[in-house]
Amino acid sequence: MGKRLNQQRRGKGSLTWKSPSHKYLEAISMGKSESKGGVVMDLRRDSIRNAPLALIEFTNGETLWIPAATGLVIGQKVFAGKEAPLKIGNFVTLDRVPEGKKVFCIERRPGDGGKLIRAAGNFATVMAQEGGKIKVKLNSGAITFMNPKCRAILGTVAGTGVKDVPILKAGKQHHINKSKHKYWPRVSAVGMNAYEHPFGGGRKARHASAKQTVSRHAPPGRKAGYIAARRTGRQR
Repeated sequence: MGKRLNQQRRGKGSLTWKSPSHKYLEAISMGKSESKGGVVMDLRRDSIRNAPLALIEFTNGETLWIPAATGLVIGQKVFAGKEAPLKIGNFVTLDRVPEGKKVFCIERRPGDGGKLIRAAGNFATVMAQEGGKIKVKLNSGAITFMNPKCRAILGTVAGTGVKDVPILKAGKQHHINKSKHKYWPRVSAVGMNAYEHPFGGGRKARHASAKQTVSRHAPPGRKAGYIAARRTGRQR
């Protein structure tokens, strides 16, 4: 009798697979879309993120954790709104950002709090204003057109080079994954025994011992691989 596949166990939502979100700081939003001023009260590292976070207390009573900008220091004043000066760490709308300026924590839609460019060392570049939209070059090199009323933070995300340090040993990789509650090390499906996974038990070559394309209506124990794939293979 076979065992439950890992993807089946993950779907049950047990503590082994559930992320302990209560351990992480809530760095989700830039707060209300209004003119406000505040002060950087603290800079802290969070185990789930590679960028340091800044705690900002605003005069309107808001307290926010946001990705820290490079050069931001404790005690620095931060401003948001139409009158905010164009300085590193301030919240401004994209229509106020000059061409060539670097920004991060960009909103996809006005008021969503900032969804793009939040990882350490990343930034986007405001290129031009075309047809009532702001042309922005993302960190990946992709060009996108944003609503002029979307907000962003001036500067680049702090923590540049955090991934340049070599890991060197498995113990360090273990603690990195443990802090993010990731299942590690992961065994490939073809490396398992036949009773552990549908692709396991292959002889001689490291290949799947069963077909990898399955029906959308396959039972849970067999639904592994390319589910209801329209096509497989190389694009020509």
